This record gives sequence, structure tokens and C-alpha cells, in this order.
Amino acid sequence: MNKNTIEVKMKIHYSIKLIISLIFSLFFNCVNAQVDTTASIKNALKIVEKEAEFPGGENALMEFLTTNLKFPKKAIEKEIIGTVQIEFVVCEDGKVCNATIKKTPDALLSNEALRVIKLMPTWIPGEQDKKAVPSYYTLPITFYGGENEVTN
Repeated sequence: MNKNTIEVKMKIHYSIKLIISLIFSLFFNCVNAQVDTTASIKNALKIVEKEAEFPGGENALMEFLTTNLKFPKKAIEKEIIGTVQIEFVVCEDGKVCNATIKKTPDALLSNEALRVIKLMPTWIPGEQDKKAVPSYYTLPITFYGGENEVTN
């Protein structure tokens, strides 16, 4: 096989695994409830009536991650794989803030996941009583050895 064929197969394989990971996260994501509706992070809700949403929905989120996520070269060399779970707050104005790593196999993967979260556009905020409220969102991002696009 030539180099271009291998690269295309790697990108397709990575995309499929990323989609599976995102579908899993969307079904098991806990975003939501407290009573205060201020935009401060300390008052962000764990459970809300309407979950925060990436602009364009789930497919747009998957496309954003597929386009922007790069498998760190050092992680490939060290054969580090696994899932990074990131929790962040979607504020009342839709801005993503306070991203924290909840679980990770390695800092190399955590740093890449955080880099991509910081690139995210403004979200549609969660709602409680038909009012925009700050809410938590947990997103697992799975890295599989060498099958992601490489970055330096």
C-alpha cells in the first residue's frame, strides 16, 4: 500500500472510533441542576431541563473534533492510548470555560484534548425554567495508537 492509502485508512478508522466515543458520551453525559442561575462557575448546574448544545448539534461536534484533534507524536511513539474525560462549564452566554481533566491515561493526551476544547466556538447554553443557565458538560475523547492524525 502506498503512503496516501495508509493515511486515508488511518483517518477513516480514527473517525469511526471518534464517532463511537462521542455517541457514548452523548448517551451517558450528565449535565445539570441546582437552583441558582448565575453565570459563575461555582453555581453551574449538574442537571438541567435542557442540556447545553454544540452549535449545529452532535454531528457538528463530531466534525469539529475530527477536524481539530491531532494525536500527539510523542504519544504515538510511546504507544499511549485511551480515553480522556474532560468536564467543562458552558456558561449562560454559551462560552466554554473551566475545562478540567477528570480521567486520563497520560498528560500528553490530556494536553491535546484541552487544546481542542479551548478552540470550541460558543455553545447554545443549557436551560432551566426556560432561562439560560451555566451547566456542566462531560466529554470523553478517545485516542487509539497511531490511528489519529499526527501533530508535532
